[in-house]
Amino acid sequence: MAIEENPGILLYMRIRKSPYYYASRQHGVRRYSVYNHAYHPRHYGDPVQEYWTLLDGVTMWDVGVERQIEISGPDAFTFTNMMTPRDLSKCAVRQAKYAFITLPDGGIANDPVLLGLEENRFWLSLVDSDIGLWAHLDVTIGEVDVAPVQSAWRPCCRGGADDRGLLATPAARGPAKLMPTLNFVICYCLAGRLAELKAGNGRQHARVVQA
Repeated sequence: MAIEENPGILLYMRIRKSPYYYASRQHGVRRYSVYNHAYHPRHYGDPVQEYWTLLDGVTMWDVGVERQIEISGPDAFTFTNMMTPRDLSKCAVRQAKYAFITLPDGGIANDPVLLGLEENRFWLSLVDSDIGLWAHLDVTIGEVDVAPVQSAWRPCCRGGADDRGLLATPAARGPAKLMPTLNFVICYCLAGRLAELKAGNGRQHARVVQA
């Protein structure tokens, strides 16, 4: 029997869809992977052209698969600080930090962007693993209905987001190209600080954080 060089993936209801799933279909996605139990668009036809677009233009990625786990409660700071080697006493409220989640034997379970919303309330933007299954002390752990979008350009960090998402912006260029699509206020996100935005109509809210 011949080997299928490019096997597809079956689309069915047991795998979740992000809020941007149908937009990825409209923009010609060719291949999905499964990430945090959800479809993750990974390939739009020409990976070499996608590479040069990332370097010379503006790209936007559906990273709604990076599920947001909220840790809250009286012991939330203590618990979260135990999960990571980062000293979270140096993480100000409304500041984001890249934080390994480590295991008792020193292994790495996850490496999320951690966002300190309040003194005892944190969001973890997860890579592909079930950290939400960890629960100890007097804390509440649950998944927040937030779906990130990621954009990239060079060389500074500016961005906006839609009303259901959180926009992570690494090294950045070209806000003028991105702005007409999102219809959001452009803002600067420095030192991983969280910025609250309102859409042009003043009714929609978004959070923007530098990755």
